[in-house]
Amino acid sequence: NENHIANNTGAIVPMAGKIVEDGENEVITNNTLNEKLFDLDTEKLKPEIREGMLAIANDFLEDLDFNFDLEDVYFTGSCANYNYNDASDIDIHLVFNYERVGISAEILTKYFIAKKKVYNSNHNILIKGYPVEVGVEDINTPLVSSGVYSLRENDWIKKPNKDTFNGAEINSEDWQKWTQDTEDVIESKDSEKMLEKWKEIGKYRREGLAKDGETSPNNLIFKKLRADGYLERLRD
Repeated sequence: NENHIANNTGAIVPMAGKIVEDGENEVITNNTLNEKLFDLDTEKLKPEIREGMLAIANDFLEDLDFNFDLEDVYFTGSCANYNYNDASDIDIHLVFNYERVGISAEILTKYFIAKKKVYNSNHNILIKGYPVEVGVEDINTPLVSSGVYSLRENDWIKKPNKDTFNGAEINSEDWQKWTQDTEDVIESKDSEKMLEKWKEIGKYRREGLAKDGETSPNNLIFKKLRADGYLERLRD
């Protein structure tokens, strides 16, 4: 089946060309795009990777049961950029034009969030060892990510620049606060508090993305919380 195609695109191998900045709170960038996913000569997705991503997108589209034209399918996030690492995931977004649907954007957003949560929790899909997360976005919403790849057109909509994250650093005091607060909630083993903390972290990230994009302190803290296992522990 389609998920089987995606699962068999490969396993995790060590990353090459990594640049590690001095200081544990500085962002790690890489010299090249992810060679497990991209042909480094053309800087386009390898054919089998793109086919696997489209298969996942089609499966999610069928699951949505949403009878409106699909505008595009985006591959985005750190794996479509220079700041990928072992904790990265692959973000695949179905793109619709909300204005053509005739339903309020708020209602559509709630519906799509609910559907993606169910789909992602019921499917354990990997591409080259990276977990796949599907989602939906409105084509009229400005692009936040500095790396966005059209799976339909097999080309960049927004090509990343490896200098984007140069100098980006997490404030140590903010980091200490978030880790301590999150650790306290995890140790409480209170499921309601853990859910609220999960929502709080997500909201904090979205606010940062909306204001300052990918290099916002909020987004960097979210990524480090995920990389260090805090988000997974909140979900357990």
